[in-house]
Amino acid sequence: MSTKSTRPMWWNKIIIQLLRWGINPAPNYIGHAVLVSIPGRKSGKVYTTPLSVIKYQEKRYIIGGSNHHQWVKNLRVAGCAILSKGQYEEHVMTHEIEAPLRSPIIKYYLGQVRGARISFAVDFDASLDAFEKVAANYPVFQLTSKVANEFDGI
Repeated sequence: MSTKSTRPMWWNKIIIQLLRWGINPAPNYIGHAVLVSIPGRKSGKVYTTPLSVIKYQEKRYIIGGSNHHQWVKNLRVAGCAILSKGQYEEHVMTHEIEAPLRSPIIKYYLGQVRGARISFAVDFDASLDAFEKVAANYPVFQLTSKVANEFDGI
């Protein structure tokens, strides 16, 4: 499996625009996609990227295909983000899950979000042991709503 995404930048721009309109362009491929806005760790400028949110054991998560993505580095510093899709917006707090606890979440994620499989160095149907060996390379963030009732769109 490749660990480098081969998707061109224009793909993200199309996905971002569709999500701004409230359209999930390929739910069977990218899962429950939303826009995630995170302040830059140095500049404070807000950056937005499309990501898939999964619900695993009644908790919500976003998973990164690498520790080196800028959004991952920014989220580690900020500890919060804004999820949006169409007219809906939700402010969330984030908590990075420790590597030993990530394996079942990542395995579930790859089963749900087929489009993410290209970024992971393990097959989605591999054993949990295989996921444990690579879990430290893939950040997992738990999302907690800043308000009492999260909306159904995310």
